[in-house]
Amino acid sequence: MKLIAIVALLLNSSFALANPSVGDYAKFNITKGVIAGPQVTGTLELRITAKDTDGDYMVARTQVINGSESKDKFIVQGAELKNDQEIDRIITNCTANNGTLGTRSIQGVAIPTCSILNSSHYSINVEVAKVPFGFTISEFRDQNSVVTSLTLISYKTGQ
Repeated sequence: MKLIAIVALLLNSSFALANPSVGDYAKFNITKGVIAGPQVTGTLELRITAKDTDGDYMVARTQVINGSESKDKFIVQGAELKNDQEIDRIITNCTANNGTLGTRSIQGVAIPTCSILNSSHYSINVEVAKVPFGFTISEFRDQNSVVTSLTLISYKTGQ
């Protein structure tokens, strides 16, 4: 359940979706656990299935954690989502805002990224990129030093 809350936080954070479109799809590898302890592993798939007249998006989520699959859907408000131009601005101003420019190879394509560390309440490291759901890597460390990492392994842009 905590993993679901973390993903919801990421989707509703300032690093949310890049150019959100119906059909956008992303698949992430998940690892979760204390740094030197046992790890929980799995995959997370997100797909935008609909956009309503208010500009909000329906997202279908499939998680497979240690072989156990769960599926659900949730709504993300369109006003909370980043478009390609906003992601481009984040990458363009990356170093000026204490981020680190880089590239990440996904499906054989080199994608420009901006790695941003936010350690206000919890430690969050996000690698922002112009891909569906707006990031290639996200690492979240909670108050108990449990680290949840999402790493993009495949994606498809929608309509």
